[in-house]
Amino acid sequence: MSLAHRGIVRIVTVIAIDPHPLFCDGIARVVRQDPELQLVAEAEDGARAVSALIECGPDVAVLDPSMPGLDARRLLAAIARHDLPTRVLVLASGDRPGDAYRALAEGAGGYLTKRAEKGQLADAIHRVARGETVIATEAHGELAAEIRIRETEERSPLSPREHEVLELLAAGLTAPEMGRRLHLSTATVKTHMLHTYAKLGVAERAAAVAVAMRRGLLE
Repeated sequence: MSLAHRGIVRIVTVIAIDPHPLFCDGIARVVRQDPELQLVAEAEDGARAVSALIECGPDVAVLDPSMPGLDARRLLAAIARHDLPTRVLVLASGDRPGDAYRALAEGAGGYLTKRAEKGQLADAIHRVARGETVIATEAHGELAAEIRIRETEERSPLSPREHEVLELLAAGLTAPEMGRRLHLSTATVKTHMLHTYAKLGVAERAAAVAVAMRRGLLE
C-alpha cells in the first residue's frame, strides 16, 4: 500500500541556491510555510551549494542560473557524479534570452521566473519532486522561438568560412583586416558577413556576436 493510501505524507526536502540573500530568504520562507516541504540547506555560492547537496541529498534544488560558477549544467553534473536523487527547479530572473531552453535541455525538471507567486513556487517544487516537468507560462513563447531558431540552424548552419568570419568579427577586425587574414577581397568578406548576419537573424556586428555567443557558436 502506498504512503498516501496509509495517510502518511511524504515530506519533500529542498535546498535553496541563490546568490542574492533576499531571494534565498524568499525561497526559504515559501518552503517553511508548506508543511509538506522541508528546507534542509541554503547556499549563496557554488562551493557551498555542492557541499550541501552531497551532505543532504535533497529531493529538489531550487537554483538561480546566474549563480557564479554553478549553472544548471554544473549542478546536474554534480548530482549525477554523486548519484543523488535531487531534481533541479530553475528560478530565473527571466531577463536572459535562452535561459528556459538551456535549463530544460540540460536536464532541469522545471523552469520558473522570479515573478512567480508563492503558491506557484511551492506547487512547482512538489511537481518537480514527483518527476513532472514544470515550465513558467511566460516562458512558453521564448521556448517556442528558441526551438524554431535551433531548427533553422540545423537546416542552414554557418559554413566553415562563415564561422571564420564570425570569429574575426568577435575579435573586432574590420572587413579589410579580415580579408588580409583570410586572403580574400574585402568585397568577398562583406558578402560572408551579410550571409552570417542573415543566418543569425541580425543586422550588425554586435548583435551577431551576442546571438552567436548565446547559441554556443562562439566560446
